[in-house]
Amino acid sequence: MPYLHPRARRRTYATPRWSALASGLCLVGLLLAAALSPPASAVPLRGLWVNAWGEGVKSPQEVDRLVETAKVAGVNALFVQVRKRADAYYRSDLVPCARDVPAGYDPLEDLLAKAHAEGIQVHAWMVMLLAQSALSGRAIPPDSLLAQHPDWVTFSKAGRRMGPGQSEGYYLDPGVPEVRQYLASVVRDLVERYPVDGVNLDYIRYPGAKWGYHPTAVWRFHRETGKATLRAPQLWSQWRRNQVTNLVRAITAAAKLARPGVQVSADVWANVPEARENRLQDWERWLKLGALDFVLPMNYTSNLALFRRRAADLYRRNGTAKVCMGIYNVPQAVEMAREALKLGGQGIAFYHYGGFQPPFWENLKARVADGGS
Repeated sequence: MPYLHPRARRRTYATPRWSALASGLCLVGLLLAAALSPPASAVPLRGLWVNAWGEGVKSPQEVDRLVETAKVAGVNALFVQVRKRADAYYRSDLVPCARDVPAGYDPLEDLLAKAHAEGIQVHAWMVMLLAQSALSGRAIPPDSLLAQHPDWVTFSKAGRRMGPGQSEGYYLDPGVPEVRQYLASVVRDLVERYPVDGVNLDYIRYPGAKWGYHPTAVWRFHRETGKATLRAPQLWSQWRRNQVTNLVRAITAAAKLARPGVQVSADVWANVPEARENRLQDWERWLKLGALDFVLPMNYTSNLALFRRRAADLYRRNGTAKVCMGIYNVPQAVEMAREALKLGGQGIAFYHYGGFQPPFWENLKARVADGGS
């Protein structure tokens, strides 16, 4: 059965909506290649990630400052974290509200009205498989996804459920079909409620190659292949890659069913072998399949030569139209942005809003957006 949060009991659409979604996935899959396209504007994307750990969208005043900063900096797309750890910075009957949102305030609604009035895109940045940070002895909140579905948490190769202090926190296992169904329904619900320009998927991967051994996933692999995971390691790795790929395709199909024009992107590891082999994130295949509109490789380094070399390789391998280069908050960020745009990339995105001081934003437009020196 698809997941239904206790707060959504009064809603009657959840199960039939997922059934309708599932029945339409095949048709949508055939149409995705035609439907997916780079952002409509011919102007390169000049993006900014805004995480929910610090200031950004937690009050009307914060939203005002964010939009004004974007205007001054020449930023034309905000990737705003509206799902941090299985919580919501928007109205939802499927996801509990984030604890640092003031009562009665809808951050996403406020941001959309103010950013769109200035011609700035808003992409809903959503953390997918990382459902809870490491708790350091604190109890799991009773209304959280983990409290409702501890059975969705991934397992290690040693057969142990992921727990406190392991990796970055608690990951859901994409090899569990209900996990994919739930996450696709969450994305569809948001896109139906809000006129976002895009959905930006993050942590759409395994925490590492030793994870993904959920009993349901292991059983499914054996049923589908007739093999044991330890006796077919390469096939098992590919099977897990396919689970993430299937999750991406399901989410994109759900979003496009809700609103065909919405853009779907993913934040991905810029080191392709690391992404594919250790994180089981086969994002170059996602582009080949037409499963996303574009990707944002996290080309995070302070080494300008490495940044340039890696960016050039990623553009060569995947084309420039569907690659928007992610840049970390390092002193070389402006030079990196100019290098990426010089190479013909689809755009750039800076990580992150709280990582740079005000003078950076005040001078960015002249140095990058308007082609200054």
